[in-house]
Amino acid sequence: MDLKIKETAGAYAVPNKTFTYHDYLELPEDGNRYEIISGELIMVAAPATIHQAVSENIGFKLSTYMRKHKVGKVFYAPVDVVFSQTNVVQPDILFISNVNRSIEIFVNTGNQFTSHQSVKEEGVATSKLLAGWEVDLADIFEV
Repeated sequence: MDLKIKETAGAYAVPNKTFTYHDYLELPEDGNRYEIISGELIMVAAPATIHQAVSENIGFKLSTYMRKHKVGKVFYAPVDVVFSQTNVVQPDILFISNVNRSIEIFVNTGNQFTSHQSVKEEGVATSKLLAGWEVDLADIFEV
């Protein structure tokens, strides 16, 4: 079987504009899938059927492995992955390891958000806004 199908994505950016994650969140719900690469807004074309078949096979193998070994979770598009304010993608398949679970709490201090608390692997997160509210990471990520 000799399939030579090439998938392409087309630029959808306004010239001379650097797109950010904030701009991305403000995009209209028009049924298209977008990513931001180095500040350029890209409309991602629908994948070809061979791409979908391969993606399904990979996803099935990963999900089967995760159910057996319980080392993380597998998610499917659309899921935003924000590498930076100007690099946002939606991978076909996303694996998140249990080892990297964490909670970060930010506080609005006027015109910016500042870090209140970061709990990385284990411990208790507390709210600055809700007096007495706390949560143990073991309880949250027990899925």
